[in-house]
Amino acid sequence: MKKIFLAIICTTLFYACSKHCDSFPNKYRDFFPYEKGDVISFANESGNEIKIDIEEKHITQDHKLSWNCKCGCDIYMSFSGISTNKDFRIGGLFNDQGHVDLSISEIMFFTHQDPNVTDTLIFFPEKMYSDKKGTIKLVKGVGLVNLFIGDEEYILKKE
Repeated sequence: MKKIFLAIICTTLFYACSKHCDSFPNKYRDFFPYEKGDVISFANESGNEIKIDIEEKHITQDHKLSWNCKCGCDIYMSFSGISTNKDFRIGGLFNDQGHVDLSISEIMFFTHQDPNVTDTLIFFPEKMYSDKKGTIKLVKGVGLVNLFIGDEEYILKKE
């Protein structure tokens, strides 16, 4: 009888301590419309072209945390890519609260816009990179529409 009672108590504690975490919200997924293996092409005014190979994309799915009741649910979507000539890397991270970070090599870009009220997010270089010019735009359903590499702007090529 003690074993049955102990089993019931342990099972109850196990399930009482688990926490359900939702998947990444669908309303934000169109900002990073890339899949692993996609190639994104950009060109500058001189006709120079940059291609980015998307190496990875991760979207948090529904899951349960057991034994970590006080931990938060890391709910996010991310992607990373590398230019075909290996000159730079790009990465993006979007959490379920609508906070978005982009990085090109070591330079971080941030936006303070709310993706709940706009379909275009504009990113500015982090203050420590104030010598870097330009902004980056991320458009819902399209993704990145421009990049600044050095002082040159590259515009998304429509293919």
